[in-house]
Amino acid sequence: MPAFTAGLPADEVHEHLQVSLRELARAEKSAVLWFAEILKRRLYRELGYSSIQLYANEALGFSQSKTYQFLRLADSLEKLPALRESVAAGELPWTKARSVARVATPDTERRWVAEAKRTSRRELEVKIEHARAQTRELRRRDPAQASMKLSVAPGGEKRGAVDCLPAEGEPVPVEAEPVPATLSFRLDPVQLARYEALIERLRKQGNRGTREELLLEALDVLASTSESVREREGQAANGDCTRVQSQSPYQIIVHKCADCGKAELHTGRGREPLTANTLARIECDARVLKPGERNHATIPPARRWAVLARDGHRCRVKGCHSTRFLEVHHILPRARGGGNDAKNLVTLCSRCHQLWHERGTAGLEGIVEVEREP
Repeated sequence: MPAFTAGLPADEVHEHLQVSLRELARAEKSAVLWFAEILKRRLYRELGYSSIQLYANEALGFSQSKTYQFLRLADSLEKLPALRESVAAGELPWTKARSVARVATPDTERRWVAEAKRTSRRELEVKIEHARAQTRELRRRDPAQASMKLSVAPGGEKRGAVDCLPAEGEPVPVEAEPVPATLSFRLDPVQLARYEALIERLRKQGNRGTREELLLEALDVLASTSESVREREGQAANGDCTRVQSQSPYQIIVHKCADCGKAELHTGRGREPLTANTLARIECDARVLKPGERNHATIPPARRWAVLARDGHRCRVKGCHSTRFLEVHHILPRARGGGNDAKNLVTLCSRCHQLWHERGTAGLEGIVEVEREP
């Protein structure tokens, strides 16, 4: 790319501008392809970031709007493999690919790619707008034809129950990561539009995370709000309007084998095993019940609330600052002599807490530095 030089004739300025724009389009295409690779393989976790949004903000310096734009483009390339292949091979200019991504589906992408190759960009835009107008009219006339199946989470087969200790002489099984479950919803066009608008609004308000995490956060807010309303109504009936407890409206029960130390969750889909790292994270901040004994908290409740208040009820990982799904983490693990004194405790969101137990403090120093109040 030629360096900028002031005072050149008009035709040379025009030529340099065209060259620069072509280079800019190629650079943007490469950036999105690399970003999509980071997203698809979750490489941001290997780099020490608990979410793609945190990685984009802290490591790349992206604004929220730029992160959202890259996520949408990367998501389109993931869903449209033929379009991705054409872009990666240089067969389709990136400017046209972005336009095709707005309208193509897995069933129609090859036809749109072929159309984009044989028409000019302006002609392609006209055809795309015409197709979008036809789709809007079809939905207006017959909403049932536009019903869609929305996949909320990546899927996989169910996993079996946790096995106890192997018999003597049997090999110890290698621990595998749990396969995520799949939940599907059927939304009519109005519901789908509301869902997409709400997700976009949450992102613009600064909420981070995947669509799955945003959905869980919204449900958590709804449950917490309903619980708070009931508490206030009950307190008002008793003449007490000064205290409102801020407790989680739900509990998750984990069953741990006393013999082998493995743990599992009992869900509507059956028994789901937990990895050692997930169990360690849960045991960092939990209530423990043993048969014939009283419940006890791994962190005294008063100390836990003091740490949350000290940290401003937000995740203390640099660049995260989430205020939902908060947990208290032992910086020096209790197994290595760490105690429940406040200086050894820090507030993390569940996502950053999980990454911390997977990578360990040494692997995250200088990458996701924990901020501490003076």
